[in-house]
Amino acid sequence: MVISDQQFITVNEFARLLRIGKNTAYAWVGEDGFPKVIYGRSIRIPVEPLARYMADKFGIDIAS
Repeated sequence: MVISDQQFITVNEFARLLRIGKNTAYAWVGEDGFPKVIYGRSIRIPVEPLARYMADKFGIDIAS
């Protein structure tokens, strides 16, 4: 999955990107400080802040 072309991804796309379960992805999204935008009942994850968050917290480069 190439995320460099997108500004936002869904929680399901985030789970597939990291090869984690959907429940785990939603648990991470629920953590304080995790970058997310909530529109009603929809959650979108901004790609650039997510890449910074993953690099800072886990040393994971998801931008490539």
